[in-house]
Amino acid sequence: MDVTSRYCQNPTKWSAPRTKASEATLLYIMDEIRSLRRRNLPKPEKMRLEKEDTLESQELRHYYVSTLVAEVAKLLPAGGQRRMDPDAQKARELAEERAARARLTNAGGRTSPNARGRGGPPS
Repeated sequence: MDVTSRYCQNPTKWSAPRTKASEATLLYIMDEIRSLRRRNLPKPEKMRLEKEDTLESQELRHYYVSTLVAEVAKLLPAGGQRRMDPDAQKARELAEERAARARLTNAGGRTSPNARGRGGPPS
């Protein structure tokens, strides 16, 4: 199963396009490989694996739908407040993306070079 969507829940924003094969081709090839590998398995094992595939597929669809709902919710005015200026909204989204990237960069105890001398760990 291709779990790219588990790690990249908003493919239009974060993932690079597939260049080696289309999404449909990739899914077809993966289905063929899966069926070849399971061809000689006992029936109970095949059924167990199919159930796992179904559950994983539902989980990944849930991630995708949740992301879509969150994106649509950003577009709607919140509780009667006036809608934000599109330029201001884009600036806010860019700032959120930068903050998210900074958190990823600083994860695991590492700090960015800019943090030194500004409350960061001593050099």
